[in-house]
Amino acid sequence: MKHPLTRLLFPRFPPGQLIPIRLLFAILLMCRILSLDARASDGSVAAPLVASRPVTYYAIPSPQSGLGQIIIGKRNDVWFTESAANKLGHIDDSGKVSEYPIPTLNANPYGIAVASDGAIWFTERTGNAIGRLSSAGSFSEYPLGTARSLPWGIEISRSGDVWFTEAGQGRIGQLIVSRRSIKEFSLSSKGAVPRMIAEALDGSHWFTEEAANKIGNITDDGVLRELPIPTQFSRPYGICIDSHGTVWFTEQALNPEPPARVAWGGNKIGRIDSASNISEYDVPTSRSVPWTITIGRFDRPWFVELTGGQLGEVKSAGDIQEFPLPRISNSDSSALPKSVTVRANGDVIRDDSSSVAPDGIAISHGGDIWFLETETNRVARIRSVDN
Repeated sequence: MKHPLTRLLFPRFPPGQLIPIRLLFAILLMCRILSLDARASDGSVAAPLVASRPVTYYAIPSPQSGLGQIIIGKRNDVWFTESAANKLGHIDDSGKVSEYPIPTLNANPYGIAVASDGAIWFTERTGNAIGRLSSAGSFSEYPLGTARSLPWGIEISRSGDVWFTEAGQGRIGQLIVSRRSIKEFSLSSKGAVPRMIAEALDGSHWFTEEAANKIGNITDDGVLRELPIPTQFSRPYGICIDSHGTVWFTEQALNPEPPARVAWGGNKIGRIDSASNISEYDVPTSRSVPWTITIGRFDRPWFVELTGGQLGEVKSAGDIQEFPLPRISNSDSSALPKSVTVRANGDVIRDDSSSVAPDGIAISHGGDIWFLETETNRVARIRSVDN
């Protein structure tokens, strides 16, 4: 008995028409095969190759969850915040997606970090608190003493204390876990709008000051240093530190809302060496809005381009390679990014386009690249070449 494909490729036609029709059927069939999504057993979808590696997507159960930031857990699993859904999200090593509702309503979680004991810490922007999810699945919340502080970025120090930024009040906070007490350190300007934060090798803490156009550093004793960025209006956002202690940060240069009009600056990756000298490197795609940044394999910084629809890798000083991501079809989302503005409370407003807008980024111990797509409400993964 002939295989069904044989009858499709070689149907009975008049002799003069046989060869071209066979060829037409073969071409149409191959196009159809190549266009199909490769669906895994867990329901995830593998998209076309990006930099010779496939992108696998994981849909979030809660619609329009408002994905915020993402980290790698202690078991090489993935945790992320869902600002609009008011939940923490989790993807285990089998690809199963789980969600954990936060006790405080409308807490608006955003920043996220993992402690040495596996507990997940996060910021509650409108909840005005720092939250914790234990490895056993129980929540604790620590209210902040200053109203409307808008806690944003967060990191866990080697001593186990929690450090975070207060974008609404221009402060850096320290939660001393052993004493359940919170200290707050004021910056030189209340309107500095500190965003993301990372611990240095010496135990101090580097952070971005988006509105003040500075990079700040603070010690455990509260000694503050602030370094002005050479490019004006660069609007620094993401920050990370490599194994040599070099500080890397993004200069997003977001266009503010009308009626305020400020020329685009930035669109660069910044670097601070051990002598506190700042260097800046242009991102090849103009107005790409480099957003969050992390350290990947070979100690190289990776970042997402919010409007560029790409991932970027800093291979060496001044050498930035970009990786375009698959574009969104009209069926994937009705609200797609083109240009970006930011409201006073930090909410990002995007217009329509066919480009994808990658958001938070994290890289696993094995080299897998994870990032968020807020508009399509899914988490994306690019597997390492070793996996």
